[in-house]
Amino acid sequence: MRARAARNMVTQTELAEALGVSQVAVSRRLRGVVPFDVAELAAVAVLLGCEITELLPPPGYGDPLKEVRERNRAPSTTGRLERIHYALRDIPATVAPSVARGVRAA
Repeated sequence: MRARAARNMVTQTELAEALGVSQVAVSRRLRGVVPFDVAELAAVAVLLGCEITELLPPPGYGDPLKEVRERNRAPSTTGRLERIHYALRDIPATVAPSVARGVRAA
């Protein structure tokens, strides 16, 4: 979609105006952080002068957001205490000595 917009000299700001969202929202969609809905795809297709199907990934492409979800997810194999340790691992002992000692002892 980015390549088609670039070929048609359509900016993210113009896409945002056509969709009624902010430029940041368009950027998040183009990066795959947030999926486009069908109405948005239809509006983009009209703006770019193409069919909606031309904006979709090819068949068999898989889940385009899978990598993003996996990257943003905490490790699922860890238990509750391990997740707490993971979240607190960067707290220096001078900031929260009792917490840091507890994390080291666990």
